[in-house]
Amino acid sequence: MKKNIIYKFLVAIMLLFSLGACEDYLDINVDPDNPTTATPFQLLPAVQMNMAFTTQDALNRMTSTFVQRLNNFRFEFFALNGGDTNNDWNRMYRTLLNAEDIITIGTEQEQWHYVGVAKILKAYMYSVMVDLFNDVPYTEASLGATNFSAKFDDGAMVYDEAFALLDEGIADLQKESKAVLGATGDDLTYGGDLEKWEKMANTLKLKLLNQIRLADPQRATEGINALLANPDKLIGGNNENFSIPFFNSSAPLNWHPYYQTFHSSKGENDLCTFYDQLLTTNNDPRYPYLIYQQSGAFEGRDPADALTNRGNDDDTKSIFAIYINGGLYDDGGAKAVDATDGTGDAPARLVTYFMRKFIEAEAVLTLPGVSGDAKALLEEAIRASFSDVNVFSVSRGAPEISSEDIDTYVAARLDAYDNATTDAERLEVIMVDKYVALSGNGIESYNDYRRTGFPVLSTPIQPDGPWPLRLPYASDEIESNPNAPTQPLETEPVFWDMN
Repeated sequence: MKKNIIYKFLVAIMLLFSLGACEDYLDINVDPDNPTTATPFQLLPAVQMNMAFTTQDALNRMTSTFVQRLNNFRFEFFALNGGDTNNDWNRMYRTLLNAEDIITIGTEQEQWHYVGVAKILKAYMYSVMVDLFNDVPYTEASLGATNFSAKFDDGAMVYDEAFALLDEGIADLQKESKAVLGATGDDLTYGGDLEKWEKMANTLKLKLLNQIRLADPQRATEGINALLANPDKLIGGNNENFSIPFFNSSAPLNWHPYYQTFHSSKGENDLCTFYDQLLTTNNDPRYPYLIYQQSGAFEGRDPADALTNRGNDDDTKSIFAIYINGGLYDDGGAKAVDATDGTGDAPARLVTYFMRKFIEAEAVLTLPGVSGDAKALLEEAIRASFSDVNVFSVSRGAPEISSEDIDTYVAARLDAYDNATTDAERLEVIMVDKYVALSGNGIESYNDYRRTGFPVLSTPIQPDGPWPLRLPYASDEIESNPNAPTQPLETEPVFWDMN
């Protein structure tokens, strides 16, 4: 029954994407019997699905290219412009306006659990925007059609607002609500489980505090210690991950964007040789769950390789595999894939248990005031990643990675940690494994690399510009908003990037 409800929501979502947008152009000939204002339970799945698509589509391809998992020929030469971010910028703000509608309507109707979830999602979305763009419209952004000249707010201030939103959201979850979250199948992430939403909010706080540890180490230390003092209030297992599902559905189209990219359209993306070499060098048993070799051998491209003829490699190049996009497990069969292979229903894994453990390991190692065993946390993180790969992939017909193979890999990585002679080298071991675990999440790996410098990437062959420390503002925003700043240089870091 729940699955049928979700599919009905998928159809509704195609219409809801336009609700709450910046434009209310015409208000004539409005039929009062067909209201245009959606309710919180209708808006919530639209917000969640739009978040999933935005974080997994073009922004994911850009950032995955920057950290050398992927080579997208539009982005690998570092010649970005505002046109590259138009769609995602606009989609993100439309989604934020829908979240704002949930908060407004839910407050008026005392549907507090919807309000709490919407505030948590709003905090997540704004944190992503600051991570990618730094200063963004916040205080005036919710005015929609009443103000097309929203001022840009300082990125550090927007982070402060995100922390406040998370606290407010948690408080709203504790209130008595006049509507039951998830009763109609609208909560695609946690099915209305308020405890899991609270854990997600606290784990997001942990992530954001770790993100600012170089810019404000005291605040990061105090905040992380406060969260770790109540570990039961954090995501405690892969079953509590903040993941938004995609579905095995072509009508409406709801496959994971990477499934569409490699199994359907196929054209503009190749896997990066750096990614293959890292997995191969470390004898990582997750390889066939992460990379599928259509030709039976790895076929990818070096970063910014303008020398090699790209050719017609759609049916031979290596592609992302089952865990990342819901495609195929690589059993050595070596076949050219198409849209009928696989399910395409890998979720958008946004805040996860293994992320939490990697974050704790990094914080313990780098912040003197945070106590713990970084090596033990690293082991927990790696094992959590393997467990997540196994549970998802086995449920779709792939074999399980054996405990012996997992133990062998873990022992090798812990040996690498023990053999490191400096904290920088130990941090590199942690971040390399986090990079692999985050396969499919380019945004978080982009954040990690800017903060830590790990993993050490290979040198691009023929880049057209410097490695980008931020994304350019959408050209639509620059051209239409008189309060928009001058397009910043891609070498200007976001506020927390002190590396």
